[in-house]
Amino acid sequence: MGSGANHGGGDQKGTAMSTATAWPDDRRITIRDLQAATYRGERWSMLTSYDTLTAGVFEQAGVRALLVGDTSAEMVLGYPDTLPVTMDQLISMVQAVVRGTRTALVVADLPFGSYQAGPQAALANAVRHLKEGGAQAVKLEGGRRVLPQVEALTGAGIPVMGHLGLTPQSVNDPEGPPVVATQVPGHQVPAARGVHHSGRSVPGPTCSCRAPGRRPSRTR
Repeated sequence: MGSGANHGGGDQKGTAMSTATAWPDDRRITIRDLQAATYRGERWSMLTSYDTLTAGVFEQAGVRALLVGDTSAEMVLGYPDTLPVTMDQLISMVQAVVRGTRTALVVADLPFGSYQAGPQAALANAVRHLKEGGAQAVKLEGGRRVLPQVEALTGAGIPVMGHLGLTPQSVNDPEGPPVVATQVPGHQVPAARGVHHSGRSVPGPTCSCRAPGRRPSRTR
């Protein structure tokens, strides 16, 4: 879910000694911290969490970033897809994850209907996630079509995680949500680069077997 992320949890012991003082223990991890870890060749993990207890366990295990995703609609609320979950429901889960952690970067999902109307809607709801939920960054689905929203958010100082690959919010698309088998597909590389270069943002593929590395790359 981010440049340098270790999606399988992985073994981070190899860098524990050399980077023991590199990660903050008195404040929240920031996007800059994640980027710095990537540049020094260190892997970092990001997992999904919806509650205080799980978030705390993940942080104690060394997980650097936590996503409060709209998949909570299925995993927590029992809906058949991610579309019904609301901003109010997600904010309560973001608050729970924030209360259960001390240093992990908390990324809050923008649910279906919260940003599709345009940059102003995206900005208003992202601000809610930061002010009411306590998140430090937000995530939204899409590539080129949401670049205006991404630019509005990063322009307001809100870090953004892009979401490429499997996009569950497009479940009703006649062609179905796109699925990525291994990496960012070739036709999405420009979109991923656009999201990445739009400001304080990280393009994150989902349903992937490996992370895109320092920058999005083409599949074979």
